[in-house]
Amino acid sequence: MEHLSIWKVLKESVAFTFSHKKVLGKLIVVPVLFAVLQVIGIFLPAPFNLCVISLGILGGFLAYSSWRTQWIQHCVTPSKEVKLFELGSIQRKFLGYTLLWALLAMLVFVACMLVSFLFVFIGSFTAEKFFPGATATFVRKFFVGATGAVAILPIFYWPLFLFIIRTLFMWPAISLGEATGFKLSWRQTKGFSARLFGLFIVLWGIDMLMVMSPFLWIPFVSKPLSEPLLSGSLTTLMTFTTLMAFSVEITGAILMFCLTKFYQHAVLSKKD
Repeated sequence: MEHLSIWKVLKESVAFTFSHKKVLGKLIVVPVLFAVLQVIGIFLPAPFNLCVISLGILGGFLAYSSWRTQWIQHCVTPSKEVKLFELGSIQRKFLGYTLLWALLAMLVFVACMLVSFLFVFIGSFTAEKFFPGATATFVRKFFVGATGAVAILPIFYWPLFLFIIRTLFMWPAISLGEATGFKLSWRQTKGFSARLFGLFIVLWGIDMLMVMSPFLWIPFVSKPLSEPLLSGSLTTLMTFTTLMAFSVEITGAILMFCLTKFYQHAVLSKKD
């Protein structure tokens, strides 16, 4: 089987995404609107604020399932027509697995966090032995232990990263109507973990850069321009939310294309 490199897939994914920007724009406009709706809810009086924010979150999950499944299908069959919003059996299955995946990921995260906190707690009381006289107070001991915990975060949180990477094939499988599940995805990603992890890290870095990009140029603009941007007004937050939502969804589209290519290469090609 031909080796499929990360950079080759990334290059193809970026080219495909920006050459189909009209389709992508049509798909992500609804989730962006629901993200803006959550911001509007912050400025409303109670209890309307909770209702609007809840509606924005619920609509966001539904829109997320709609556009990602349709985008994956479009990646495989570009001629397939996409809808502004769709909630069929595939989208409902995608939503159900997304919620279950989020719950399991949270449980794994909490377990990893408890282990890291345990290390911090032990480190705070054993620091005196290794740094005599330099950690006279509990606070100093705590921060010595905390520094050690941060330094070896990958050791504590590798189960979370492993869970994320080994379940990535569920999303293209569901969208394409193929059999899937946590166990099946775990088996199918065998031999692809390193490449998927590299892909995840690269796109996560790009995603963070795109999310933070609207804030990076604020220090370089004049004070009359920067003060309104930092004031926290509704208009400002809506603008920044829209920019960040679009950037996150574009990165998500690139990721979904890459996952689809790897899934086709690892699973579907063996069925032909």
